[in-house]
Amino acid sequence: MHEEFKVFGGKAWAVTDDTLIYAGQSIPFSDLASINLVTTPTTPLTNGVAQATYGGKVLLLVFKYADKARAHAAIDYVKDKIGEMHGVKKDFKYKLLSHTGTYWEVYHDCVILYFMPTGSLLGNIARGGVTGGKKLSFSDITSIQFKEPTGMSAGFIQLSYPGSLENKAGVIAAVNDENSILFQADQLPLAREIVDYIENGRKQTKLPQAAPAIQQASAADELKKFKELLDMGVINQEEFDAKKKQLLGL
Repeated sequence: MHEEFKVFGGKAWAVTDDTLIYAGQSIPFSDLASINLVTTPTTPLTNGVAQATYGGKVLLLVFKYADKARAHAAIDYVKDKIGEMHGVKKDFKYKLLSHTGTYWEVYHDCVILYFMPTGSLLGNIARGGVTGGKKLSFSDITSIQFKEPTGMSAGFIQLSYPGSLENKAGVIAAVNDENSILFQADQLPLAREIVDYIENGRKQTKLPQAAPAIQQASAADELKKFKELLDMGVINQEEFDAKKKQLLGL
């Protein structure tokens, strides 16, 4: 990992494997308290901003519209490294990072959604950038809307659950929907995998549960004991047959 960023009038910054370089100062990830995306540029005329806290100070990491994909990935990388240093090791199956700043982590039985609201820089700073993760269990998801990218338009995935409002206005509404995530054409294979994985997970939650093996083993053990009693002459064949029907539920 080695990504550099520089914006006219702003302080240059870079991310390496284990260090944040800010205005020429090298800061090990272990010295950072946090890092968060605050806002992401929506046009070539705007910049994105992330905040890193270090030694009681807030460092503003500014990046250009053209660099936002690299900046999102770099910020996400540092965030995960800081988490690992604090004993937070995530075992998600998939992670989808949108160009809007929203991202999803897909685990074996749930999805955690981190939504980046659009709006003013000051408004997003007040909200702390990306909102805290919202967990949706596969069993709670009632439907999945999946729209592939077409032409210049992004694709999106939307999850519905009891009490949620379903997006009916396509990509435009999905930008500001906390239950949706947008993705670009190069992310389509990953998006398809994620949708298939969630759908399969939902199906698994609806399968009937098999009878506990311990109960089956217990019935077999009891039947064996009564067969020994039959062989010893303690009980007769009629009594054994009656007990066998009882244990096997015949």
